[in-house]
Amino acid sequence: MEVEQADDSLTITEMQLSAETANAGDSIDVAVTVLNNGLSDEENVKVRTYLGSAEASVVIPMFKEADEQTVYMTLQLPKDLSAGIETIKAQAYNAFASASASKDIVIEPVKIVSAATTPTQAAFSVQTIPAGKASVFSLQITNNGAEPKTYNFAIGGVQDWASNARVDPSSATLGAGETATVQVHLIPTAGGEHAFALFVKDGAATVATQIIKTNVSGAPIQATGSTAAYVVLAAVILLAIAAYYRGSNISGKKLYY
Repeated sequence: MEVEQADDSLTITEMQLSAETANAGDSIDVAVTVLNNGLSDEENVKVRTYLGSAEASVVIPMFKEADEQTVYMTLQLPKDLSAGIETIKAQAYNAFASASASKDIVIEPVKIVSAATTPTQAAFSVQTIPAGKASVFSLQITNNGAEPKTYNFAIGGVQDWASNARVDPSSATLGAGETATVQVHLIPTAGGEHAFALFVKDGAATVATQIIKTNVSGAPIQATGSTAAYVVLAAVILLAIAAYYRGSNISGKKLYY
């Protein structure tokens, strides 16, 4: 039996992945080792790895005879992959020769936590604030997600017992891990126990609702915009919410009279 070496021939001798398991949308580093086992030097050898619509590639401009080279690529896995075993493929080719290889990877199930949209009670004692004096409630909003998000803020439940109610700012764009302070301003006009809600929205969807209770002392007062005295509620508010994009949370800040 005679074996004749081809003029143009490529072989993938090794293919390695940076991880054996991954989540859909993750980045995977791929190392591909290619051997020119032909009799000719090869030009413009393209090495590509792919999985579905995802692809990464590099080009070896000049590949000498009997030379072996390892190239490295980062492959961004598709976000719509289902849990199970997927195959990452590799190719090395030019106009005269080609070779292929493959490696399996386990795609783990995606853990989705439903967004918290029901009101939750803050774990702190009810504070007393005087009627007719402007009060300020400060809360911290933190984006625990992996991507920047823009949140809109609104308040509800103040129509019957407070006036001049507003949220400052009304919206905030937070990068991953960033925190912003939101202040709720209002002037109590009716005595007794009351509550209001701070709504945190991502577009049209409410991703968190924080109910804050307070006790208003003094007789009913018709407040005006010229009221100058301010009272800041001393409270610790803690609320964690998880959303599809890996989570957001509201946490309170210690405040003082």
